[in-house]
Amino acid sequence: MRMSVPAWISLGLATVVVVFSYAINPDPGLLRTALPMLVLLAAIPLILNQMNMRQSDRVDMRDFKLYQIGDLAKLGAGTPVRLQGIVDATALKWLNRPNFQLSDKSGGIRVYMFAAPRENIKIGDRVDVAGNLRFFGRKKEKVIWGVRIQKIKP
Repeated sequence: MRMSVPAWISLGLATVVVVFSYAINPDPGLLRTALPMLVLLAAIPLILNQMNMRQSDRVDMRDFKLYQIGDLAKLGAGTPVRLQGIVDATALKWLNRPNFQLSDKSGGIRVYMFAAPRENIKIGDRVDVAGNLRFFGRKKEKVIWGVRIQKIKP
């Protein structure tokens, strides 16, 4: 389980405010109120992340038809797809909603994940991805909204 950077920042700021407030006015009532709130501020993102990972773990990759990236041009939005390829780039891992640029011998596509994978996926890893084909942005670029990604063992 891990928290995103914004969640850590929120928890840190709230903790500083509580400590500063208690230093100015050492009222035990403040701690009885603020400490459970700080615990919840840490627990909620962790619980939600764990729930997302469990949901992702339930996805059976065999329920998705395997395609080459080049074949996706023929498919419409909302089509469930499964791809295998090499990770060329990563982004937004700090937000627990990572994006991956995936390529195979037929082309490349961006994968936007719904939940952070359990494995640390890096550039150069060979992965198996399941998700839905979507149109994104002004150019209506085809992307995958991924529900599960896993490394393929060599």
